[in-house]
Amino acid sequence: MRELENAVERAVVLCDEPKVGRRHLPQGIAPKPEMQGTPQIPGSSIDEIERYAILKTLEMCGGSTSKAAAVLGISSRKIQYKLHEYASAAEPNENDP
Repeated sequence: MRELENAVERAVVLCDEPKVGRRHLPQGIAPKPEMQGTPQIPGSSIDEIERYAILKTLEMCGGSTSKAAAVLGISSRKIQYKLHEYASAAEPNENDP
């Protein structure tokens, strides 16, 4: 995730056009042609984008946290922690009506 953030920040700073395009991103970061259908997420928080990235990568990796971690450049422990966090947030609170 940090690698992506750094690449986007660098592209924004160095881009001399009104919009940052695929060609402005490093080759390893630029989306592959088969990912062109990935939805745009304007106005989303970093947490929402991170969640989307983790869940979609897990889906692409058949649920393997170790493979998804390698793709995202984070530890599998971080993915497991985030999945637990997402599950906890989805559970209803006993104090809620």
